[in-house]
Amino acid sequence: MKASNVSLPTGALLEQFQNPALGPYVKNFNLIYLDIALSREENFDTYGPQMLKGISQLPPSALKGYFPIMMRALVRWKFDYETPGLRDKLNLSDADVRALAELFEKLLLYDGTATSIPPPPAYISKEGFPNLHVLNAAKLAAAKFTRGALGREGNLALFIGARDGSTEVRDFCLDAIKRGGVDLEDEAYIRKLYELYAVGPRVNMQIAILESLGKSVVATNMMPNMLQLVESGFQGISLISFANTRQH
Repeated sequence: MKASNVSLPTGALLEQFQNPALGPYVKNFNLIYLDIALSREENFDTYGPQMLKGISQLPPSALKGYFPIMMRALVRWKFDYETPGLRDKLNLSDADVRALAELFEKLLLYDGTATSIPPPPAYISKEGFPNLHVLNAAKLAAAKFTRGALGREGNLALFIGARDGSTEVRDFCLDAIKRGGVDLEDEAYIRKLYELYAVGPRVNMQIAILESLGKSVVATNMMPNMLQLVESGFQGISLISFANTRQH
């Protein structure tokens, strides 16, 4: 009997994949059936929370296969991102919120090409997101979930999405930022903006970062970040070189 005709237990497959005692071979085999099971689900209110739970514990090797599957399911999940309390409703831990925010930041930075800057991690690839329709649908789902559940941890993801090439993604993120507001005196957020600038993103994003930093007292007083930024401008240092100096 073909796998497509077999009734697959979504919950059990998720639990098995998330079991840290199982090796990578079993997990990769499990993903084949988990992808089929999730593609058949009509109501993700039961399995959506389980799908996200423990995301912070997955190593990059597991994320490579799991993240595209998770995003395809997230696209189809009709979660309520407008009513406050989604994070509590899903019982997301602080670690999982931070992990999801970082995953979505990387996804929203990816433009779908081989020359995307900064280069995407292994779990975001042409194989997992084969065309712009799939990629943009995933980005929009990520932006909606960010607005609904990630709070201040998701501010950078929305900032990135507000400069996306997709009008739908860009407009949604801009609206989410207007509704939620961003604290430009939040030291953690400002530090992330400096780090994003250092990896050399798209020019429109570089300009937006500089505009945000220019409005922040915290950013101005954050040394040596501000001095390195000014120095790189005066000396005409490329962004890649600037990023390399930050890493050493």
